[in-house]
Amino acid sequence: MSGAHEAWVRQARRDLETARALSASGYHEWACFCALNAAEKVQKAFYFAHGLSPVEQGRKGHDLVSLSQAWSDLLTNDRALAQAQTFLTARLEDTRYPQVQEPERAPFERFDVERSRLAVAQAEKLLAFWEPLVERAARFWADLRSQTGSGNPAPAPASDPGT
Repeated sequence: MSGAHEAWVRQARRDLETARALSASGYHEWACFCALNAAEKVQKAFYFAHGLSPVEQGRKGHDLVSLSQAWSDLLTNDRALAQAQTFLTARLEDTRYPQVQEPERAPFERFDVERSRLAVAQAEKLLAFWEPLVERAARFWADLRSQTGSGNPAPAPASDPGT
């Protein structure tokens, strides 16, 4: 792999390592948030592997279900992946802010080792699914470019600060 998609995959792996370390250290709310970030970045890498920007495709933000809607045919038969996406997306707000349902409790008081381990496991599942697809897409476009001198549907952006 080379290019923007590779950087996104590397950061996704790093975020997953961070989630594991935070979980082991008792920072369970941040472990969950980093697990979400890992899954988000590997899904965005899939766009970059195709030479597309998630933002330009209307996929700005952290919602994993929304990010994968453009590729929904890849996920239609795997309920576990959909559940992983839903579980992690729900961690976006509740890991960082007091919630209406429990306004007296800070996020770190609501999260425990069981929830952070589950978040890490869900992120691992999503990285295991998306990483090979990212690599396959990148290889496809690279092979096509080498055969034809072009082949990407859109120029690959160097980075995408809006994602």
